[in-house]
Amino acid sequence: MNESSPLFFEKQSYSNWVILLLTILWLLMILAPLYQLEESRVLIIVSAIYLPIVFFLWMHQLTTYVYSDHIQVKIWPVNKTILFHEISEWHIREYSPIKEYGGWGIRTTSGRKRIAYNTRGNIGLQIILKNDKRILIGTQRPEELEKTLKDNIKLH
Repeated sequence: MNESSPLFFEKQSYSNWVILLLTILWLLMILAPLYQLEESRVLIIVSAIYLPIVFFLWMHQLTTYVYSDHIQVKIWPVNKTILFHEISEWHIREYSPIKEYGGWGIRTTSGRKRIAYNTRGNIGLQIILKNDKRILIGTQRPEELEKTLKDNIKLH
């Protein structure tokens, strides 16, 4: 594998509106009357669960690299390498994250034949491997990614 400088690089994170909405909801909970002990305990428990989730979403990023002989996808805890010679077909497509994969993040379907790596949007690189596994990688720069792949992937 060639790990020189990437031909394509993209870093994405969850939409800011999702993080903002979760933060606003948490702040609204704080504004609830805190002078009663029972409510304070509930707030502490909810905050202990809620704040790490918001922090995780804020820090969680999808990074895609295209090198001369492979594609690399990083989204914690996954660091996936897809060699060009393993690919039988690829194309950029529009998809429905919720209907097709049940949401965003690292999503698999039953049987693990299909997997998606995405953090936002509804456009992705659909890869079909020679073993019939399907990998979808979300992108906010589909034209640039498509051009890079057309110029570099030679399917056998």
